[in-house]
Amino acid sequence: EQRESQSAFNLFFLRILFSRGGKYQIAIGLNMVGPGLRIPHSRGGGVIVNCLSMGCNCQINSGVVIGLNKTPDNRPIIGNNVLLSPGVKITGKCKIGDNVAIQPNSVVFRDIPDNCICSGIPAQIIKRRSDSSQSVP
Repeated sequence: EQRESQSAFNLFFLRILFSRGGKYQIAIGLNMVGPGLRIPHSRGGGVIVNCLSMGCNCQINSGVVIGLNKTPDNRPIIGNNVLLSPGVKITGKCKIGDNVAIQPNSVVFRDIPDNCICSGIPAQIIKRRSDSSQSVP
């Protein structure tokens, strides 16, 4: 019951963001993200989320672009507890695993396995975490 009320609050919050006329420059389609989405520093730059699904407890920073507008089938799938640092771009049909941290200004267009930290253009795995009990964000 608590999860349903949290989801209802998240939906209410997203509707408030959309009703502001783009003041915060955030575009997220409905029914794409799980509960616990965090968008700190929302005034620092636009956020575009066009993915098939996004798991629970993800964090999206400013300047993040996920997916492209003209490709309805080529959209990424993002797992739980994913940290997307400022300026990250994720395009194409790729899967981002659980407990993944993507470093600033990285460009991702390939699959990233669970429990990794990646960085670069194109994004490459720079560290694998052996302890998956802690979430990344």
